[in-house]
Amino acid sequence: MRSPKNLEFYGGLPCLDFVNTLDWRGRDDPEEYLCSYGNVLEWSVLTGVLNDAEAERLEHSVSKSAGSAALARAIAFREAAYRLLLAVTHGEDPQRNDLHAVNEVISSARARAVLERTSFTFSWTFTAAKPDPDLPLWRVSLSLAGLLTSEELRHVRMCGGPECGWLFFDSSKNGKRRWCSMQGCGNRAKARRHYARTR
Repeated sequence: MRSPKNLEFYGGLPCLDFVNTLDWRGRDDPEEYLCSYGNVLEWSVLTGVLNDAEAERLEHSVSKSAGSAALARAIAFREAAYRLLLAVTHGEDPQRNDLHAVNEVISSARARAVLERTSFTFSWTFTAAKPDPDLPLWRVSLSLAGLLTSEELRHVRMCGGPECGWLFFDSSKNGKRRWCSMQGCGNRAKARRHYARTR
């Protein structure tokens, strides 16, 4: 069974790493890494969306049915967010239903978020007597909201690998990064070029 522990995180932002939890989107059988609510919690800890204590609390308090429903909401949001971001990278307008789906989750998160002072800055926190299974989704949605409303949105790229489909934030100096990673898709592209030259 696939696990988020086997994923690499090349997105550069939580929301981009989240849409990349479906791998090899260009294939007929893409690889799903969020197969259970437990996977959502696991991914959230690995990426810093949740801390260990938050994840453990959710793991022990969320029922199986509530976890399954939260997983379905997370995947629906992920796919709408991916299509929206993909449209942006192609210079197109997103579909209205995708924008609506993303807006619904962001609005839900903002309705529950509280701005709190930390050591040197402020951050959005979610304080509730009972942990909500959508907490990871809310945090990811606020990451996406921050990206969509900033000038940094123009730095979002799609990997040039023909079957990859991953999105990433291009922080390179020349703004011409092509691959999710040179170790993966970049090296595969080099191998294909070498093979084509030596045939």
